[in-house]
Amino acid sequence: MSAGRLTYTWLENGRPAKIPAPSYIIRVQKWIIGKIHDPNVFPTDPPTGGASATYASGDVGGLPNNAQPIPMGPTNLNASLTTLSGGDWVGKTSGFPQNFHQDCKSIVKQMFRCYAHLYHCHWDNPFWHINRHLELNSCFVHFITVAMYYDLLPKKDMEPLQPLIDIFIKEKVIPPEAVQQHNS
Repeated sequence: MSAGRLTYTWLENGRPAKIPAPSYIIRVQKWIIGKIHDPNVFPTDPPTGGASATYASGDVGGLPNNAQPIPMGPTNLNASLTTLSGGDWVGKTSGFPQNFHQDCKSIVKQMFRCYAHLYHCHWDNPFWHINRHLELNSCFVHFITVAMYYDLLPKKDMEPLQPLIDIFIKEKVIPPEAVQQHNS
């Protein structure tokens, strides 16, 4: 599958293989569905082990009105966020695995590659010719806004569509908050 000057390959038996775009996109869809339906990646049961939830109000416990103070954390401002948070990771309190954020990044990367192919190879035919380019833009803007806001896609992976992204940023179609989060 290609997007501009780039060619995306799929791993088959541990080796990169060039496959047609429809096959690549179907494999991406099946791979993402497999990830989403894997309870080890996206658990659906409440976390076990007696871990209590922490609420924005500072309360802990099973209910938000349990007024128990949270012990003060470390105050070393030079320590990494992981150290300061006591080894927390995105989704830990909800029972998500430690590699959850990386799995989400991998999903977003594959989805972005599909968008890159659609824009580079199918913008005029069919999207422009059947007057569906606005829908494609709308879906992509929502997708890239979330990807930028939550830092799910490195700038180097955005290169195939960077000119389009720059237009959406300039016209403030992508909210400045998402751009600011991505640049920080």
